Amino acid sequence: MTDSIDIPVPDIFDFDRNLVFLNRNEDECMHEVIERSLIKPIEVGSMRSLVKISAPHDTALRLTILAGSMPESKDDQELLITYIKNLFDLNTDLQPFYKMAKQDPLLKDLVEEYDGLRIVQIPDLFEALCWGVFGQQINLRFAYQLKRQFVEKYGESLVYQGKTYWFFPHYEKIASLSVEELLEIKMTRQKVNI
Repeated sequence: MTDSIDIPVPDIFDFDRNLVFLNRNEDECMHEVIERSLIKPIEVGSMRSLVKISAPHDTALRLTILAGSMPESKDDQELLITYIKNLFDLNTDLQPFYKMAKQDPLLKDLVEEYDGLRIVQIPDLFEALCWGVFGQQINLRFAYQLKRQFVEKYGESLVYQGKTYWFFPHYEKIASLSVEELLEIKMTRQKVNI
């Protein structure tokens, strides 16, 4: 099995616009944008690896395993591809929306300015739910700081070329924590009890 996979992208997709969105906060701890690539630790199936996602040409994303190993089974490889497709919302057909938006006086400038931007998603349900709680903070900066503290305290990591990359904590580990433990990372009692 090769150490990279190419995933075709739809016509309405601009990798660089999506990288700008993903690189919007310096406290983001679940990925890193380096040059024209996204570096992200991913855990799916039996695979736990650091993945580089790039777009060497406009028709596909290229996944390259930097640390860890490529999925051993075809099922795990499909899980990885599905994860990336969900991350970048590649299965959504935007053609009908763009057709309508180009006729709308309020939307036509937006679809031109942000042509190819997708709704970048959090493919892991537990991580998405946690971000929903973290995001309720007073401001986005504090929400990202809270997420970083949570991930670095309870998540696991791998080191690649001197940098530490974090995996989001498993829900089983968080479910076993006491309220007091979660309060240590500056979560409010109200948020901890959600």
